[in-house]
Amino acid sequence: MRPVSQPGYRHASSGGQIAIVGGFALLGGLVLLGLHYPILRLYEGYPLATASARRPWRWMYRPLMTRQNGRLTRARDRTTDTELTEAERFDARWRLDQYFPHDTDGLMLPTAFGNAVRAFERHSMTRWHLNSIGAWPAIEMLVSDQEAQVHSDVKADVAFFVNGSLVGLLTGLTLVADEIAHDHSPAWYLDVLLCALPFALAALAYVAAVGASVRRGGAERASIDIHSRELSDKLGLANLLDYAAERL
Repeated sequence: MRPVSQPGYRHASSGGQIAIVGGFALLGGLVLLGLHYPILRLYEGYPLATASARRPWRWMYRPLMTRQNGRLTRARDRTTDTELTEAERFDARWRLDQYFPHDTDGLMLPTAFGNAVRAFERHSMTRWHLNSIGAWPAIEMLVSDQEAQVHSDVKADVAFFVNGSLVGLLTGLTLVADEIAHDHSPAWYLDVLLCALPFALAALAYVAAVGASVRRGGAERASIDIHSRELSDKLGLANLLDYAAERL
């Protein structure tokens, strides 16, 4: 008697296997899209900062904060380094403003990605004394179609690299768990390389996500600078002529 094949991925045709993989990929993409905001918060380091008072997380939080504060100190030192040229010090000041919330103590986050995000969130406060998080929904309504496309592109870059980093990390953890649960092959070094590859790709994607966040910040800074006066007019505020009056 001929055995009845059981349904499943291994027993599906090539076309069926492609459809199954595509379905799971689509589902994974929708899940990542729905979880975009909490994933960003995770990469910015807010959950870790919130849980830092508890001992298990404190051991992660403190070294990360030490590393980020060290990066900030080195970046500040370069802005006043007399051995550098004026152009190099100017570039150092620009990088300090792009990558760190340096205007007020206590704003640093435990991740480079979070500090890059917080840096452009602080721009409107230091430039116009305007809370960007509160004002951005109104500013976004004022941007042109060209600006909106730029914002869409840079946000897509951030989402792509953050999601790629997360997928790489989860894939690496899955491979490590699979290696622990099953017998190792004779070529153990190939297993090690296979497990290390997703983590390396996740790290590269994270570095790219920091750069993409800086580019996103540049676009949002530009829109706030361009439309802050228009926003004050639409809100019925006085037409302010100087920065002192703007702050007041």
